[in-house]
Amino acid sequence: MAGAALRALVPLVVLTALPAWLLRGSAGAWTAGLVTGVVVGMFAVTGFAHGKAARYGPTALMAVALGGMVIRLGSIGVLLLLLRPTDLLDGPTLAVVTPVVIFALLAYEVRFVSTRPETLQVDADARARTDREDRS
Repeated sequence: MAGAALRALVPLVVLTALPAWLLRGSAGAWTAGLVTGVVVGMFAVTGFAHGKAARYGPTALMAVALGGMVIRLGSIGVLLLLLRPTDLLDGPTLAVVTPVVIFALLAYEVRFVSTRPETLQVDADARARTDREDRS
């Protein structure tokens, strides 16, 4: 899933930066590209973490999914608050592009997971096997 998020980066940057450049100039394009990169990067990290957690069972996957969402949205919010006062970023572009890209990637993630059965397979017996191997 992390690779799929990174493959979505270039089309999303083009789809966000081009209209932002036409409407808000170079600051708008820079803002759209930066926001898109940050959001896609967070999705890639989350996808990697989901892949690792699925090996340990459904409880680990649910914990990583919930924790990943909270950390992802929190870190995006903190980054945007820290970057907002700079002159390089365009406020209206920042306010529009951030939720659009987050929702677009959430939809992409749902579609990706629902169309690939291998992403739904969780090794429910992994914990029991690990415990048995540790005892022997």
